[in-house]
Amino acid sequence: MHSEKWRVRLFQAILSLDEMPARCPVIPEAGELGYEARHLLYGRGNGVYPIIFHIREDERHVRVLRVWHASRDAITAADVHFGAWQE
Repeated sequence: MHSEKWRVRLFQAILSLDEMPARCPVIPEAGELGYEARHLLYGRGNGVYPIIFHIREDERHVRVLRVWHASRDAITAADVHFGAWQE
């Protein structure tokens, strides 16, 4: 049951990006990626997960690129490849 509650709250956090996604900071790796990827931190303590996303102003939505455990190495362009919809 704990994992179900965690998953529901994760999706609630993602859905919160519907309102003011630009409130979240641009990730330091954005320069390497070539676009303004941002992150919303989800969780606490040793269980923090940055939700990496990109705001699509022209389409008026956000696209979640990756949910990344904070203890992992820095994110790279290969980690968030998003193919055909890249600007």
